[in-house]
Amino acid sequence: MNSLISKWERCHIRVIDTFGTEPAYNHEEYATRHGYRTNWGYWNLHGQQYMTMFPHTPDNSFMGFVAEELNETERLNIQRNKVNNMAVVYGKEASMWKVSITH
Repeated sequence: MNSLISKWERCHIRVIDTFGTEPAYNHEEYATRHGYRTNWGYWNLHGQQYMTMFPHTPDNSFMGFVAEELNETERLNIQRNKVNNMAVVYGKEASMWKVSITH
C-alpha cells in the first residue's frame, strides 16, 4: 500500500477492522525488527485510522454500537424463532479452522 499512494492520500484513509489492528502489525519497520509476520498489516497508518466495531485496543478508533428499538410484532417474532444453541465464531485465515472439536 505504501508504494501505491502518497503520504497526503494515506492520511485520509480509514479502515474498518472488526477486531482492530495493533501497532506491531501495522508498522512494517517495527514488525520486521521484532519478527512479526502478517498478511494484513504493514500499511503504516496511524492507529486511530483503524475503525473497530469492538473496543478491543485503545490504539484504534471505536465506531460504537447501534441499538435498535423493536416494535412489539418484531420482538414477538424474534422470541418465537429464537435458537438457544447458537454461537458465532471468527477466524481471519482458513488455517485457524484446521483443528476443531465439537462441544
